Amino acid sequence: MTKEKFSSESKNISFSAAKSKRGVQKKVKIGGVEVISTIVDQNTSPDDIRGWWKAYLSQKYEAEVGEWAGKGTELKVAELFSGPGGLAQGVKSFCEAIGIDFRSIAAMDTNRDALRVYEHNHGTAYRLSENTEEQQSNRNWENHEGDVTTLVSGNWRTPKVTRRVIDTHYEKGMEVPLEKWVSRRANHRGLITRWKKKTEEEKKGKTRPTLSVKEIDADYEHDRPVINEEGPWSGIKQGCFDLLLAGPPCQGHSNLNNHTRRDDKKNELYLIVPAVAIAWDIPLVIIENVEGVKHDVSGVVQQTEGIFKANGYQVERGVLDAAKMGWPQTRKRYFLIARKAGNPVPINEVMDLFSIPKSQKPLGVKDAFCNLKIQETFTRGSDKAEKGDNYMLTLPDYSAKEKARAKYHAAKTLKGKTEAVKDLKKAFIEENKISENLINENFKEALKELRRNFANLNEDWNLPNRLHNKTHWQATTYPTVYGRLDEDKPSGTITSGYMCSGRGRFTHPKKARTLTPREAARLQGFPDSYDWKPEPDRKPRSTDIAQWIGDAVPMPLGYAAAYSVLGNGLDFK
Repeated sequence: MTKEKFSSESKNISFSAAKSKRGVQKKVKIGGVEVISTIVDQNTSPDDIRGWWKAYLSQKYEAEVGEWAGKGTELKVAELFSGPGGLAQGVKSFCEAIGIDFRSIAAMDTNRDALRVYEHNHGTAYRLSENTEEQQSNRNWENHEGDVTTLVSGNWRTPKVTRRVIDTHYEKGMEVPLEKWVSRRANHRGLITRWKKKTEEEKKGKTRPTLSVKEIDADYEHDRPVINEEGPWSGIKQGCFDLLLAGPPCQGHSNLNNHTRRDDKKNELYLIVPAVAIAWDIPLVIIENVEGVKHDVSGVVQQTEGIFKANGYQVERGVLDAAKMGWPQTRKRYFLIARKAGNPVPINEVMDLFSIPKSQKPLGVKDAFCNLKIQETFTRGSDKAEKGDNYMLTLPDYSAKEKARAKYHAAKTLKGKTEAVKDLKKAFIEENKISENLINENFKEALKELRRNFANLNEDWNLPNRLHNKTHWQATTYPTVYGRLDEDKPSGTITSGYMCSGRGRFTHPKKARTLTPREAARLQGFPDSYDWKPEPDRKPRSTDIAQWIGDAVPMPLGYAAAYSVLGNGLDFK
């Protein structure tokens, strides 16, 4: 903090957004003091937080902030596992809305190009992804390759646990003696292994084995984490950061990971975050991850909470839901918020404050694309796509089957949909991977269903099963695959597969194509001005930009997390 500290005795917290004569106005209390900010936007907007989001999505987001004691304060930020900067974009947007200067000091990521994108979009002062004469050799990216474990020295991986409480499928709130934990966890792993080998028939009527860590008391017994004198941030002194952001690798916790879910060695990287916070004495911390992180068998979240509490932090954790906040994407993330002086605003209170009325619906996809003019799109690899900044408007070179499915969705007449079905049948036959008799039989039924149900099909956002791949022809538990977006509803979770219809509901609401990078970036909350080029004269590879956009934290989630860590005042040291 570079300005006089500010706090208030008031515990009142409020949030509102309303259409003012000059634009969209928001009121939020920071430490009990009301901060008023306005976006000049004369378009009609809802009188709740959706109005603020609509103004943001329209790219008219230069907030005018009223005078208050904290205005102009500088918040010095570091980030681990930064990616291209989605979490930072949300936190920075909240800071702008209350008149605080978000100053990026340092960031780290194993993907050098993603780190470059982060650094030049957020003006990071301590750039590790570039080689300059001013930098010492031990700070260059090549020497550590984004490995966050090189930041600190000490025994951060195995802090001493003094108490552990778990829930299982047969008992809740069970305190496990320390000497029995290893055997208890091994027994659970054995139960899970046997469960996976059972047939669906054998599983019927039986409960899947579960083990969920609820609480852990832990701290560093010896060899406490300290700044690594040979590490990439060794030139940054203790006390130089106000806020640490982190999004540890989430694959080990994801429900999409059926192999090592909740029991993955990478999950321990969560524990590097409190180690870095303690080594640099950082008073504010935001950690985000997938919802499943709280079920990690080793209890990395609960262990992290225990370490923070043992070192003078107050901790809140829980799920933030973008769609409940009115954002046009159904995305949830699990947040742990730690603060040294004063409590963070509880996550459930943040959700209450930022949620739209239950009688209202979130913004739809059309609101995200609100002022995107009809733009030419470019097939990846074509001459036109290689020119200028067209990489944000590129599309894959679709297969014949993908073209037919997209044509089906865009068609509004029985004739148009029939032609698309016939095109798809032809593509299956030419692929020559399935018996032609089987293909003919399936598409004969598909055409019958089309004629019988045509009156309802234009409002059916799913692709009929018989137009999926063969394994789905009779039935599927993944009905949204190959689906079309409903422009009046939020999109599903944007993933790195947003340009492939077979990866989810990613077909454009009206056009015969999937989403462009520009459209996916808007749904994630990145402004159109966000520069995705790793270097001024080098455009990103299509696979890279898809990964960066899909893996990013949607802006409103970081925005709400920032309120949790700052809402009770700026006197946090």
